[in-house]
Amino acid sequence: MREGARAEHLLALNIGNTFVKAGLFRGETLLARCRFDTLPHASASDYEDALNAGLGDWLGPGTHPRRAAFVSVVPSVDAALHEALARIAGGSAIQIRGDTPCGLEVTYRPSQALGADRLANMVAGYARSGGHTIVVDCGTATTFNCVDRRARFVGGAIAPGLKTAAASLGLHAAQLFDPQALVLPERYLALDTLHSLQTGIVWGHACLIEGLLAGFEKELTQLEPEVAKAGVKVIATGGWATLMASACPRIDEVALDLTLEGVAKIAFFSEEDSYS
Repeated sequence: MREGARAEHLLALNIGNTFVKAGLFRGETLLARCRFDTLPHASASDYEDALNAGLGDWLGPGTHPRRAAFVSVVPSVDAALHEALARIAGGSAIQIRGDTPCGLEVTYRPSQALGADRLANMVAGYARSGGHTIVVDCGTATTFNCVDRRARFVGGAIAPGLKTAAASLGLHAAQLFDPQALVLPERYLALDTLHSLQTGIVWGHACLIEGLLAGFEKELTQLEPEVAKAGVKVIATGGWATLMASACPRIDEVALDLTLEGVAKIAFFSEEDSYS
């Protein structure tokens, strides 16, 4: 990172299908965060008000951001949020996309189709690990992104998220949806409907995650034999990360602010920067 950037305040946003998460950084240190609902038809003023309410005095003198950056998976809100951020940061706001330079070698096809939140997760996950890394983002979708120790994206996957899968089941089988089903049961074998749903949905999702992680590690070891000795660090983020980590022994760390960290790192990235 440029030396001058270390003292700059940056407002970073992650616009998801359900929530907008915002964080105020000084350099790459997170100072404050807030979360509010994603509103597809809100105006720039609405989002500006939400950010001012959520971050309060942090947007005042002394810590007022001079820059802003965001990733989004909801195109309908991009224009309004970009305008809101530009107002707050004095015109300096950028949208990070899947093909934005970030310090990693990314060979996704086509590059612009890569979700910018996935790119941010890769950057922040690799920065935390410094070696072979898999980031699991447990949100509306559950996404997997693998980066090798040479800072190269080597592949990933997208699966329905925990709640998304449960809601889909309820949509097609009205008697098989219960919000209490999104709880980890103590045992697999169920003797009633609620427990059956908990086992199938939560333990089932955990098995999906563990199974894909095992497959990724096997293929990564075939590509790079040193993985067998060096190992792979698995980092989970997203709204269901804590629950899934309690069910998935292979998850090494939960980092709920990982995407925001990645947004900040990419925003401060320049040609002389390196994450290796």
